[in-house]
Amino acid sequence: GPVSRKVSDKIWNRFKAAADSFFEGRNKQFAEQDAKLKENVALREALIKEAIEADLGADLNSAKEVINNFQKKWNEMPPAPRNVAGRLEGEWKKAGESMIAKLKEKGGDENTLKKFRYDQLMQTERGREQVRRERFNLQDKIKSLQNEVNTLETNLAFFGKSKGAQSLVADYQAKVDAAKAQIEQLKTQLKGIPRDTTPEPEPEKKDFKKKPFRR
Repeated sequence: GPVSRKVSDKIWNRFKAAADSFFEGRNKQFAEQDAKLKENVALREALIKEAIEADLGADLNSAKEVINNFQKKWNEMPPAPRNVAGRLEGEWKKAGESMIAKLKEKGGDENTLKKFRYDQLMQTERGREQVRRERFNLQDKIKSLQNEVNTLETNLAFFGKSKGAQSLVADYQAKVDAAKAQIEQLKTQLKGIPRDTTPEPEPEKKDFKKKPFRR
């Protein structure tokens, strides 16, 4: 509310000085945070460069250990500014793919490389989300193909009763066989994708105890 004129200027000047002090402190804090985030960008870029140029060791096991250590360092790094976080994640992904490709030189077969890739992805929430999407997309393709097979087999049953439809029946049967073969192939791929068994955080428990009534 209003105050008397004789103290109005004094109070306003005190408030203005306090506000100036507050905003000066806030701007200083934001500047320090920005400087720290820029420092984090340099750290991440340096690790990306180091990973690309890394010597993975003499054999497959040592190469896996080197890559695991790089991934651990990346996961433990302080955050980068939002406006460059996407770019850095993309560059790190390419660096990871480059390292995994080098595993082939150490004798890693296709299944070993796939398993190792998923082990890497499952270490972060972003990676786990990517794995979940891959599972969903494969399941969706399998479901779509199964629906297609059901339709084709229904048509086959109809054409089988018709005379002179042998060529049409053979064509539909070939489509059924091809779709079923693709379904089995996709199911095999699906088995190679791990399930996300990371437990969800428990909801915060609320205290529903009744408080004593007071007048």
